[in-house]
Amino acid sequence: MSRKGATLILLNLHHATAGASRHEVVTDLLTVDDEDLLFWERERVVFRCSVRVVAEMTFAPATALYTAALREDLASANTRWSVRDDESLRELHAAGVSAAEIARQLGRRVGSIQTRVAKLGLRRPVASPQPPRLPPGDVES
Repeated sequence: MSRKGATLILLNLHHATAGASRHEVVTDLLTVDDEDLLFWERERVVFRCSVRVVAEMTFAPATALYTAALREDLASANTRWSVRDDESLRELHAAGVSAAEIARQLGRRVGSIQTRVAKLGLRRPVASPQPPRLPPGDVES
């Protein structure tokens, strides 16, 4: 989503015909070409706008974008496990759902799921081995 050294720029633009718009641009270089602002990332232009339409421009480390998205995605991260969370974990784990999918469904990190599984002593059911099958027509003596 972002990389080291990149900057998150929040732009409020006002077009005479289109009205106001808001843009979030992750960039590692900002240049001016005639009357246009060019926003670059990894040596290519990712956004361009006229300097005349910029109403406001705010700069922040691009990690702010990642942190906000992570907080939103992992709403339950760093919160206590409820009885209902434990029940959901038990059910999903017993059904053979992967730790990654359980994490996605419960809004937690994979490591948190693995730690809780161990703390609760959960084990996956082991299928009993099936006896070898004989080809049709063969009889066991």
